[in-house]
Amino acid sequence: MEPTDVGWGRRMALLADPDGYTVEVSAPL
Repeated sequence: MEPTDVGWGRRMALLADPDGYTVEVSAPL
């Protein structure tokens, strides 16, 4: 379920802040 959590977090970040989404993708760790 780890990948799901990460994917969901990325979507939430994108909705919250598009700029933050790019940063999140840059550091998927």
